[in-house]
Amino acid sequence: RELLPGESARFDGVREVYVVQVNVDPSGEMVGPEDRPKLWKRTEYRCEAPCSGRAWWAGSSQGYNYPSDQRAGLQTPVIELPDDDADELELTFDAMWDMEGEDVDGSELGASCRRRGWDGLQIRAIVADAEGGRETAIVLTPDEGYGQGPNGEGALQVFADMYPDTVNCSSLEGYTGSSGGSWSSQRVSLRGLAGEKVRLEWFFVSDSSGAGEGFWMDHIRVRSGARTLFVNEAGKQMREVTHVQSVAAGTLGTHDGVPVVAGMPADYEADRSLSKSRRTLSAAWSASWETGGVGSDSALRRSYLGWSYSAPTSDTKTARLHPEQEACVQQVAPFRGYLRAATLFALVDKMGVSAVGLSFRDAVAPHALLGGRQAVVSASDGVADPGMHRFVLGAAESPVFSDGEAFLLCVGVAEVKPLPADDPSSLPFLHIPLTNVSTAGDPTAAGATMLLYMPAAADGSAGGSGPQQSTGVDPWSGHTF
Repeated sequence: RELLPGESARFDGVREVYVVQVNVDPSGEMVGPEDRPKLWKRTEYRCEAPCSGRAWWAGSSQGYNYPSDQRAGLQTPVIELPDDDADELELTFDAMWDMEGEDVDGSELGASCRRRGWDGLQIRAIVADAEGGRETAIVLTPDEGYGQGPNGEGALQVFADMYPDTVNCSSLEGYTGSSGGSWSSQRVSLRGLAGEKVRLEWFFVSDSSGAGEGFWMDHIRVRSGARTLFVNEAGKQMREVTHVQSVAAGTLGTHDGVPVVAGMPADYEADRSLSKSRRTLSAAWSASWETGGVGSDSALRRSYLGWSYSAPTSDTKTARLHPEQEACVQQVAPFRGYLRAATLFALVDKMGVSAVGLSFRDAVAPHALLGGRQAVVSASDGVADPGMHRFVLGAAESPVFSDGEAFLLCVGVAEVKPLPADDPSSLPFLHIPLTNVSTAGDPTAAGATMLLYMPAAADGSAGGSGPQQSTGVDPWSGHTF
C-alpha cells in the first residue's frame, strides 16, 4: 500500500508490516518551486575587507560544502542602460569564491573548448526582446577574465551541460576554484548593452558533488560615467531565480537533437540530486495495533534486536563469508522470551553458495551451539543471492532466553553448490554489507562482533560443534552485519 504524507492505512488480521520510505511523487520524480530551498543569502560569514557588514553568499552553512545540482541566479531589478556614454557603462562589485578546484586533463567541451573544471558562476545579462517577451541570457566577461588553466583552459563542465554545443567557448567560462581566501574588485564592461533594459545576474551552477563553501559578493554598482544607475549596498532589490533545466514538449534535446514527445509542467524538473528522497527517508511515521486476547500474537511483549544499515557513502564496507566461517554478533535479551524471526540482508553477488544458515551460540568461548540446535537454513538458489534471507523462528528453533542473557546470533554458508561457470580456484563466498556500530569492539555489549572459523561436520556440511579459532571482537573495525 502506497501512502502519501498525511495518509494512513489499516490492516486486519495477523500481519507483519514493513515500512519502506521512498520518494514517491504523485507527479513523478521531479521537483517544483515549493521543493527548492533558497541558495543565496545575506551573511556576515567571511565578510572581510573590502566587504563591509554583510555580503551575498551562494552557499549552504558555515563549514559545509555548497549544495549539489544548483542552478540559482541572483538578479537585479530591470536596469535601463543609456545609449550615450556607452564606453562608461560598467558593473563593479567585490567578490570571493571557494568552489570545486580546477581539473585540467586535456578534455574538450562543446565547440572544441578546453575544459578547466566543473562548477562555476557566470555573470549574465538577461535581455528581453523589443516586445518585452522572450528573454535572452548573454554571458558577460569581467575585464580581467574569469581565470584560466595552465594552458589557457577556460570552459566549465556545468555550463557545457546546459548550453548548446554550438556556443562559443567564452560562454562556457566562469569563476571556479578558489580566490585564495581573499576578496578582489571585479569590473565588467556593459558597453555592448547600451540602450537595453537588462537584469544582471550572478548565475551559480553546481553538479552532483559540491566541493567548497561557495561564492560571496558585495558593493554591487552599475554606473554610466558619473551617474549611478543601480546600487545594492543594503542587500535589497535582489531576487533569486532558479533556472529549470527541462526541455518542453515539441522541442529538440539540447545535445542529442531528439524531439521531445512530452515535457514536464512549467517550473518542474527531474530530481537529479534526489533531494526529496533524502527528506522522505528521514520523515517521521508511526504505527499502532489493537491488543488481542491473552496468548494472541498481538498480546506478546516484543522488542527489536539488531540494526538498520547505516554507513556514509564515502566509507562503505562489506565482507565475504566463506565455508567453515560464521559471522557472529552479540545480542542481549531485553526480557524472558524467544526469537520469532530474523532477517539478514546480503549483497546479490555470490559464488558457489546455495543456502545460508542462522545459528544460536553461547556468548562465552568456545561458543557452543545453544541447546544443540542446528542452523536454520534459508535457500540461495540461482546465480545471484536474493539479497534478503528471512528466518522464521519459534520455540522449536530458538532457545528461551532469560532477561539480560547475552547470546551470539551467527550466520554462515550452510550449503555449497558450485556452478559450471564458477572459478574452481576461488573459494565460494556469501557477500554481506557491514553497518557502523559503536559497540562492535565491546565484548560486554550488544553489537560485539566476531568471526568464528568452524570445522566441517562429519557429513561434510558446515557448522560443527565448536570453533577452531576466533578473530576476537571487532574484526571489521567498528562494523557489524
